[in-house]
Amino acid sequence: MSFSIKIGLSFTLLLISTILVASISCYGTAESIRKQNAIYIFTSDLKQYFSRLAIAELNFSMEREPEHSQKVFAIIISIREQISTIQLQRKPHQFLGESLAQLDAYTETFLRYTSTVIDYEALKSRLHKELDKLSSTTTAFLQTNPAIGEEVNAYVLQIMVNNLKNSPGSLNEVPRDKQVQLIGDFIDLISPSLEQSENTSLQLLAFRLHRSLGGYRLTLQNSHDVQLQLTQQKDHLQQQFQTLQLLLEEYIALERTTLEKNNFRYLFAALGVTLLSGLLALCAAFYLSRRIVGPLSSLKQSAQQVVRGNLDTKVDVQSSDEIGDLSRIFNEMTKKLRHSFTNLERYKIHLEELVDSRTKELTHKVREKELAEKSLRTSQINIYRVIDQIPVGIIILDEDLLIQQWNPAAQRIFGYSNFETFGEHTSFIVADKAKQQVEDVYSRIRETKKEVRSINYNRNRTGELILCSWFNAPFLDHKNEITGFISIVEDITEKDREEKEHLKIAKLEAAGVLAGGIAHDFNNILTAILGNISLALTDQELSAKTRNLLQNSKKASIRAKSLTEQLLTFAKGGEPVKETTSLRDIIMESASFVLHGGNVSIDYDFGDNIWPVEADKGQLSQVIQNIILNARHAMPEGGIIYLGCANLSRDTQIPELAELAGQNFIHLKIRDQGIGMPRNILERIFDPYFSTKQDGSGLGLAVTYSIIQKHGGHIRVESEQGGGTTFHIYLPTSADELTAESETASPAQQVEQPWKIVVMDDEEMVLKLLEAMLSDQGHTVICCRDGDECLTLFEQALHDGVPVDLTIMDLTIPGGMGGKECAQKILKITPDARLVVASGYSNDPVMSNHQAYGFMAALSKPFTIEDVCSTIAKLQRVS
Repeated sequence: MSFSIKIGLSFTLLLISTILVASISCYGTAESIRKQNAIYIFTSDLKQYFSRLAIAELNFSMEREPEHSQKVFAIIISIREQISTIQLQRKPHQFLGESLAQLDAYTETFLRYTSTVIDYEALKSRLHKELDKLSSTTTAFLQTNPAIGEEVNAYVLQIMVNNLKNSPGSLNEVPRDKQVQLIGDFIDLISPSLEQSENTSLQLLAFRLHRSLGGYRLTLQNSHDVQLQLTQQKDHLQQQFQTLQLLLEEYIALERTTLEKNNFRYLFAALGVTLLSGLLALCAAFYLSRRIVGPLSSLKQSAQQVVRGNLDTKVDVQSSDEIGDLSRIFNEMTKKLRHSFTNLERYKIHLEELVDSRTKELTHKVREKELAEKSLRTSQINIYRVIDQIPVGIIILDEDLLIQQWNPAAQRIFGYSNFETFGEHTSFIVADKAKQQVEDVYSRIRETKKEVRSINYNRNRTGELILCSWFNAPFLDHKNEITGFISIVEDITEKDREEKEHLKIAKLEAAGVLAGGIAHDFNNILTAILGNISLALTDQELSAKTRNLLQNSKKASIRAKSLTEQLLTFAKGGEPVKETTSLRDIIMESASFVLHGGNVSIDYDFGDNIWPVEADKGQLSQVIQNIILNARHAMPEGGIIYLGCANLSRDTQIPELAELAGQNFIHLKIRDQGIGMPRNILERIFDPYFSTKQDGSGLGLAVTYSIIQKHGGHIRVESEQGGGTTFHIYLPTSADELTAESETASPAQQVEQPWKIVVMDDEEMVLKLLEAMLSDQGHTVICCRDGDECLTLFEQALHDGVPVDLTIMDLTIPGGMGGKECAQKILKITPDARLVVASGYSNDPVMSNHQAYGFMAALSKPFTIEDVCSTIAKLQRVS
């Protein structure tokens, strides 16, 4: 027998054993599952039927409707069919037979219960009729014998109450004996009227009432008997229902026990067959191993001898199967090897010589190749390092413009990693408005096969538009065909923005120079106008009409003054020229100016005794106007702006005012009812050139922030989208005990003593105005046009022994010495000289910090006579 047949028989035996075990297990498992399903379905159906039966029986007991009794019978039939089906599918069982018998008994009892319910309902109906009859008879009896009306009514009422208490669902049922006793007492009450009354009608009515009471009592007794019978039958039904449940539960428990026993039988049978199969497999393996291992071990030893060089070894042939054939073939192979070994030895020496020669040649070539590969790897590494570290983005594309690779710089520019972009078309980072431009660029590259530079808008990962500069070049093969593209990209968004901002700044600086010159000349003209008007108002002989017209002209001139101050602030952005001032006047005048003629009103709320502050009136007015103007734009349909101002002492704890700690300050709050701002816009509103309005410059709030900072204050904003915006402004004040509002400047005051005053200005009308103002106050005035003339006059007066008391000099003299240079020369001569600077450039550093340049006071053009007289009065008090 061949070795393959032996192995086939062994595996066949194992296969048959495995199939037998699997069949037994499958049969046992299927039978167990089938029986378990049957028991589960039977149990589930019975639970459902019993639940429905209990509900139907309860509904019938409570409502006593025929439809509920029909449901009970239908459920009983379903239960019977279920039990009968189980009996037909299996052999009859004692518990199932007893369950059917118990179900028949339950059905018979329920039929009797149904019949008794019908009788009880009939008696109840009859009882109600007797009660109605008793009520009508009692009414007729009371009409004839009203003397006992209250007692009769009490009995009738008690009978009706008892009847209601005995209705279905009542919790306080009256015992039958008590009801019968009540009827008996009622009969005793009317018996005298029946036996002793001489009134025939009364006797007849008493007889009818007596008979009605007797009939009601008899019906009542019968209904109580039937009700007791119903209770007993209901209890009997419950007992039978419970017995039926117990029988079926015992049957189900018995079936489950039987199923478990069968499962154990199948399990033991499968284990037995498995053990038997395993034993047979071990025997077959032992037999086969002896038939295989022995010959193979001998063959192994012979092969080892051949490996060691012993070609004379030989394997003993012990069988005629495949292993025996293999042994004979091995013996023949060793025989041929012995014949071939001699020839191999001959070739060995020749081959060794050839190998040595070739090895030397290959060693030299390998060394050259290793050096070339090392140089190439170094070059590649350097190229990759350059690509990774270069600050511009490098993108490699295939011929279809699909991204193959890009470097970390490209990842920083666009926000996508190299892994995310692999295989994506390059158009996904191109802005919609630039897609056609990019397509034209690559079309030109394909046509010319040369590099093309371009600038276009792209979109990064966050969706933000960025401006990029591109250098695009093709990859060409040996046939001059395009195999791909390389694109070098640089984000020039910030660079472009900076160039545009520099252009804006250049334009603003140019506009500033022009605005400054215009404002200076305009202030000189306005000085003459405003000064002459204020001087004219000192004339006490003016008529009321003329005075009113001059006052209106003065107000218009002051408003024009504020416009020039705003123009200078915009043009130069210089330091504020501070003076003690009242916020109330600045706030009300600025707000009313912006809101004049619009559909937005303002609600003022000024606290008591608002402290004055050291501030630049013009710049603070610009702050108020910028914020009120933004609030007005935020309410296109109209609304109300709340503007409040209050004092805050140095003890007030506000986290945002850490830099103002230890100072008194003013809190100004401006709140609108506008559309509000989202958080991302709220964080940028003070940035220069940032604006959400198409026609906005983005400078209003930036200038506002700068002005508040230069006043040593703080500004913050609160806003919710759809909930309005609130600006909080805090301005410090150094006063400890301050009066409420700054006193209104009084008309020109007479000075304490006349002074000798030198006035220097290049404008003739300003000189004449100051000469008229000061002369009117009793001062001696000397006019000059530049610093050289002023210095000469000062030295001459000092030489004559009549020194100059005060010098008022213009800051800027075109083509001559101005006030700044002249003051330094005068102070070298007389260090305590009284000098006042005057200029139309109210935001010049000299004006905002005049003490640092040797001046004792500053006059901003245009000025009024009150301003001049007030300044001189302060200097005289200081002296």
